[in-house]
Amino acid sequence: MFFSKLVTVMIPAYNHEKYIESCLQSVVNQTYPKLELVIVNDGSSDNTHNKIIDFIACREKRFKRVAYINRDHKGIGDTLNELIDLAKSEYLFQIASDD
Repeated sequence: MFFSKLVTVMIPAYNHEKYIESCLQSVVNQTYPKLELVIVNDGSSDNTHNKIIDFIACREKRFKRVAYINRDHKGIGDTLNELIDLAKSEYLFQIASDD
């Protein structure tokens, strides 16, 4: 049954401090119970990293697994490939950090 499967939500983040909390909250608000959250902050020069860390610290228990990487800027292609590599489920959903 599909509802017993883990689904990975992948978020590439880059300089979206104004939007990242809303994006993350929209994932938390999903009713599907088995979610894995995977985020790569691609070298943001604003406060995106701190907003992600603060958000995860308060809501980590919502997810079956959380993986977060904060690293130097490599671009969207490398970031998306890294997100896929970090995912542990067979079902992947990607959302932009400014959605």
